[in-house]
Amino acid sequence: MKKYYCKKCGDTITEQSKSGFCRKYCRLGKSKFNISKKDLYRLYIKEKKTTRAIAKIYCCSTIIIHRNLKEYNITVRIPAEYLRKEKILVHCTICYKEIKVYPYRLKETQHFYCCKQCKSLGHGIYGNIPLGAQNKSFKHGAYSKTNINHCECGKTISPLAIYCRDCLFKHCIGPASPAWKGGPKSRYDNCPDCGKQKMKAATRCASCAKQGTRNPSYLHGNGYGHYSSEFNKPLKQKIRTRDKYTCQCCGITEI
Repeated sequence: MKKYYCKKCGDTITEQSKSGFCRKYCRLGKSKFNISKKDLYRLYIKEKKTTRAIAKIYCCSTIIIHRNLKEYNITVRIPAEYLRKEKILVHCTICYKEIKVYPYRLKETQHFYCCKQCKSLGHGIYGNIPLGAQNKSFKHGAYSKTNINHCECGKTISPLAIYCRDCLFKHCIGPASPAWKGGPKSRYDNCPDCGKQKMKAATRCASCAKQGTRNPSYLHGNGYGHYSSEFNKPLKQKIRTRDKYTCQCCGITEI
């Protein structure tokens, strides 16, 4: 299949294009934005600015910058080519181990870590500890073959850990915890009148709370008439048993 190319920039075009150019820019023969080769070379090659940054300076599209680079025969950089350099040796901030990093990392941070455990220590998760060569007792590596730590039950754990997950529940949870305060407090206690169980918020139990003057139906305290308070249900049952459940006036028995 025969290919057709733009007369100006050399991009491929369709067969139906009668003018022989890809866009209006190529047909007119000059760009709307007059960017000199000297300025474009200085910004793109010497100062290593991106096409987007140059387009912001001239308030135009990145497509126009790319076209000008092609027009002036300036070699287009591969993305992130200026970052692809040889790695350099630096030291871990925590254990002082030598590691290799790219040069651009030196502009971003001053702290470097060789493993995740060093990174977590550096971010202050385990508190303030000596850094660099001052920390001689630190053993880096999550599960290092040379620095193996064992729990009291015999399981292999991280070098910085004290207990495994199962033993942690025994030593640090419940009554064994140093912050233990006796556990949840009971919501119940005893009634001062009858000794039955009641809620702590209540002064008395439900039965004692409505006795005597505390009853909402209380009037004057003479509800029993000439009967005393000793004339209660147990006494009535004794009287019925004594009289063989028979009325002393008419002789009718209790059904």
